[in-house]
Amino acid sequence: MALISLIISAAALAGVLVSLVYQSRQTRISQEGSIRESHRELLMLSLNDPVLRACWGSPSNELPNDQARQVMFANLIVTWWQTQYVLKELGEAELAISLTTFFRGGGRPHLLEQGSPELGSCGRGYAFQAQEALAWR
Repeated sequence: MALISLIISAAALAGVLVSLVYQSRQTRISQEGSIRESHRELLMLSLNDPVLRACWGSPSNELPNDQARQVMFANLIVTWWQTQYVLKELGEAELAISLTTFFRGGGRPHLLEQGSPELGSCGRGYAFQAQEALAWR
């Protein structure tokens, strides 16, 4: 009887542990999403307002208005792909095609003005950076 109770308790404890790990991952994803959404909102506000754009203190402040807006928009595109990739909504093959098309097409000059956005610091973020580096070539 004690053995059955021990097995049930161990299974319950394992279930709680799995639940906590899952909840921790979901909380991290939610926090990252909130941070990215705040960043997006700030960019959108400054996209059409040169006065607000100057607050970023970036090299794009020296560009003509239309070109500065293109740099900011290119940043939004690449960070959107990064978010999709980190959340596993975009596969490696799709990412490679998107980045290659972007950097070899019209997007490359806009990011070259300012440099690539910061793209993650762990796990799939590093993989994204590797894919991005390949596409720059």
